[in-house]
Amino acid sequence: MIEANPGIRFFLVITQST
Repeated sequence: MIEANPGIRFFLVITQST
């Protein structure tokens, strides 16, 4: 699901960046 959505991956990088 995450790998299926490039936009979600970008969002995850920002959320996990905190």
